[in-house]
Amino acid sequence: SVRRDPPAFFGMEVVAKNVIFLLDVSGSMEKVDILPEDPGDGAGGSGGSTGVGAGGDTPQPTPGQKESRQRIRRVQDELIRTIEKLPDDVQFNVITFNHKIKSLSKGLVRASSRRKKEAIQYVRNFNAEGETWTDHALREAFGAPGLRAIFLLSDGAPRRDNQLLATLPILQWVREANRFRRIRINTVGFAQAGKNLRNFMG
Repeated sequence: SVRRDPPAFFGMEVVAKNVIFLLDVSGSMEKVDILPEDPGDGAGGSGGSTGVGAGGDTPQPTPGQKESRQRIRRVQDELIRTIEKLPDDVQFNVITFNHKIKSLSKGLVRASSRRKKEAIQYVRNFNAEGETWTDHALREAFGAPGLRAIFLLSDGAPRRDNQLLATLPILQWVREANRFRRIRINTVGFAQAGKNLRNFMG
């Protein structure tokens, strides 16, 4: 038998042949999460949180730890690993969103060696700034013909003009848009980002 090493994004295997990575690059993605996000690894071992910001006994991170645990850096590193492993029969795109929506390409492209190199360079140029226009980003992603899966990553609740957006209309729009297309939506969030985001991403 041959052991496969399939591409995965934060532990979720990428099995779809037509896929979009939809990534939050808003200003909050500059934050540094020092502790691992596995439940129970926080101060006191409560099992219910990572313990970020709790107590004064947390050791100060080194400069190297700060850089490696910055949210946008973690996303860049993980996505580059994922792109490198994409088979050449996969079609993909990378879309970033803050107060603007930007795409690697106008549509899905085949994961050829050249296209993957272009995508990796695109990912390395991510810059965290602005707000979290998740609703516009989802509309952009759903515009791709033949799409089978979305990997949506965000660390903040949808926001525009410095105001939180109601998430129920966004969820209703997604359900209606996906009623017949049945695109699989995988979500990745950050435990420290708050209850509103966790509920929305769930």
